[in-house]
Amino acid sequence: MHFLLHRHQPPHPGGNVLWKLPAAAALLAVALVSCAGSPANEAEWDRRTTRLLKARKATSQAAVDRDRIAGVPADQYVNRRTALLLGGNGKITTEISANGRTAVVGWELRPGQGAGAVSSAAAITDDGYFLTAAHAVSDERMQVVRSNDRGVDVARARVVWKGDAASGGPDLALIHAPVKRQPFFPLVDPDASRPWGQVWTGGFGDVRQNQSCGRLRSFGPWQRGADDAPWRVVEHSAPLMRGDSGGPLVDGGGRLLGVNTEFLVQPASLLGVDHLRIYRPMAVAADPRWVEEIIAADRAARSGASRSKRRGRD
Repeated sequence: MHFLLHRHQPPHPGGNVLWKLPAAAALLAVALVSCAGSPANEAEWDRRTTRLLKARKATSQAAVDRDRIAGVPADQYVNRRTALLLGGNGKITTEISANGRTAVVGWELRPGQGAGAVSSAAAITDDGYFLTAAHAVSDERMQVVRSNDRGVDVARARVVWKGDAASGGPDLALIHAPVKRQPFFPLVDPDASRPWGQVWTGGFGDVRQNQSCGRLRSFGPWQRGADDAPWRVVEHSAPLMRGDSGGPLVDGGGRLLGVNTEFLVQPASLLGVDHLRIYRPMAVAADPRWVEEIIAADRAARSGASRSKRRGRD
């Protein structure tokens, strides 16, 4: 049985769970719902499943530390192009990498609706455009936090385009923040990468910046949403956790295949030993040409608005 992941919607015991990777609640434990039962049993499965996922990601992180992408250490390549996406209100403390070092940093967001939240975004241009998961963004106040040569930058983000998964569209969004000269991931059609090729991910799973690696597994068919946006699902094996929503899935050439959105997981216990019987992470990819057209139209609209403001001042 498949379920969308909601904080208070446990699945049937032994069933599969289709986990959305929602933004992790700030200053709260990152809870993962697994097998149903009494509240105490649910909480216990939360802890056990979280422990399994953390162990899997830690093992993968050790492998990333030995890898290189485009001639540089894989963790540095991915970190410099992966941003922290903050939403809602409240204080948020997390870890972010800058200048090859990891620091614990915190922000206090201005009052808004909803709880403080952490997710991820992938830079795709040098002038502030990012792809992320649609379920990780809203029309509330959002901020993009990214590392640079001086430390970190914080900028207000706006939604340029957002898919509607409820009506058959992709769990994908394009956002913009007023940042310049940022490193970015080149876009690539997933068809250009072969199944079982190595991939890397980046994000803020478990409310800290980290990476993982794995293999491509399969490509879903191309689909079109209500607004004619072309997209497809890319399945891989790199470990993910909550907070990784919107983070990049990158191929061996350092190119962006898609952004991570959800995973199917089935925890189990055999002879007292916990394990993940099923674990299938998924990302959403958009046609690069379509994304570039949306960006070009938004740049033109921003340029026109800027000229209008200057004429008004004159």
